[in-house]
Amino acid sequence: MTPSYYGAGAALVATALLVQASADLYSPHRRHIHSHVRRTLPTGWSARGCLTDAPPPGRALEHSHTDAALTPAACIKSCAASGYTLAATQFSKECWCGGALNTTGGAGQATVASSCDMPCAGDASQSCGGNYHLNLYALSSSSPTSTSAYSTPTATGKSYAVKDRFSGKSFFDDWWFFNYTDPTNGQVDYLSQDDATHAGLAYVEDGVAVMKVDNTSKLGPGENRKSVRIHSNKQYDTGLFVADILQMPFGCSVWPAFWTVGDNWPNNGEIDILENVNLSKNNQYTLHTGPNSTCTIDPSPADKFKTSSGAMGKICASKEGANAGCGFADPDEASYGQGFNDAGGAVIAMEWQTTGIRIWRFGRNAIPADLQGDAKKPNPSTWGTPVAAWSSSTCNIANEVKKHNIIFDITLCGGWAGDQYANSGCPGTCSDRVMDPSNFDNAIWKIKSVTVYE
Repeated sequence: MTPSYYGAGAALVATALLVQASADLYSPHRRHIHSHVRRTLPTGWSARGCLTDAPPPGRALEHSHTDAALTPAACIKSCAASGYTLAATQFSKECWCGGALNTTGGAGQATVASSCDMPCAGDASQSCGGNYHLNLYALSSSSPTSTSAYSTPTATGKSYAVKDRFSGKSFFDDWWFFNYTDPTNGQVDYLSQDDATHAGLAYVEDGVAVMKVDNTSKLGPGENRKSVRIHSNKQYDTGLFVADILQMPFGCSVWPAFWTVGDNWPNNGEIDILENVNLSKNNQYTLHTGPNSTCTIDPSPADKFKTSSGAMGKICASKEGANAGCGFADPDEASYGQGFNDAGGAVIAMEWQTTGIRIWRFGRNAIPADLQGDAKKPNPSTWGTPVAAWSSSTCNIANEVKKHNIIFDITLCGGWAGDQYANSGCPGTCSDRVMDPSNFDNAIWKIKSVTVYE
């Protein structure tokens, strides 16, 4: 590697987390009483009544997406297209899919029909669940059996095999420790591998790779704090990238990122997989493409590219003065920061094909069977709705996303955390925050493994 291989980092991103306001919709005081008109369901499907749901991580079904024109038939068709045998509507515009019901924590219990009283967003004469209540539908040949574990639907898709696996004592063996000036203007000094190891900022403990920010040294005004940024030695063109992350950095002035990027940024693209700043509670998934790119988020994606997250900026091209990229805001607070860590982290998978890019986030109690342990042949077509997706129908993925390195880093302040600091709810100034080492006790990555499949 050479000093010119910086990439852009995640410096040039959306300046605000645009999550659709939903307080009114989710309010238990908002009720709709209306007449119900019988509608024909897709062949082979039948209604199974109104059931209770529970807040995450105890949802009755695993996968969901929102639909501004939702009807029971539309939800069923979407679930069936992905191989699921159960479908459910909730909160007027949420469609939930799965292969089995989770009945723990009060979810998945039959209740009175009047609890499912919200009109469908696409047809007010029909009910689409209620406040944490589901109108459930099932294939007539199947019954909604319960489970407290993840159940995968039957589906077909690309067959993957392990190409590279980074784990255990040898985790850092095939990574380069970037030790040049932070290209995102962060207030950090990135250390070489020898220096990071000697400083106790990069090591393997109990089979888990640890990377952290120095949390012992008191600094003067404007001084940089020691940190770590690693790049995979190998570059990849397409594949399935799976990271089992136990803990991630967060806090005032902290800007962590797990991402992939090509040479000559932004011309070969950048995919931000896990990233946000300061006290943010929700992850952002972002695609950056070259300045002349015409890539956008597909407004009418095929079923496999529909997502459970809200779209943010829709223009993917990154250039001077317009660098936000196009992406999605995860609505689940277990997707980032304190909430992510409290949930025990997650397994995050990104499938990159020339036909499109998809990302999934699986909580500890929802990891697919084909990703557990030393998984050798995962099948993303069985995983349901992704949290983020970019389709080749509105972006020439093969031309815009090439030869990527995998990167983990932790910077401080800089072009995003610093610029947003005053509006983040954090005290003082970002630069002053860097001086006190105790502010960075939570600025730490703990990674069980990273696996690349092809």
